[in-house]
Amino acid sequence: QLDPLSAVHIYDTLKTVNEQFGTTVIVIEHHTEFIADYCKHAVLMEQGSVAWKLETASALNEVETLLAHQIHPPQVTQAAWRIYPERKPYPIRL
Repeated sequence: QLDPLSAVHIYDTLKTVNEQFGTTVIVIEHHTEFIADYCKHAVLMEQGSVAWKLETASALNEVETLLAHQIHPPQVTQAAWRIYPERKPYPIRL
């Protein structure tokens, strides 16, 4: 529930911790634009279990699955999916 500027600051700090110390950072995030920009992998949890773990680009291209779980992929991904549904992979950032 951070404002966008504070969220970027927090994510930049977490990225630094990950890169400088080799520490795995786990975040729970529904703003998929942050996932696209900062995460290497994404995990979809369902009923308390791991449904899948994928590299971020692959995970965010699972548009139908994400939407079925009320997770909205980045707007650019959704636009590409709606215009050219057969043309995977979709972009995940501008």
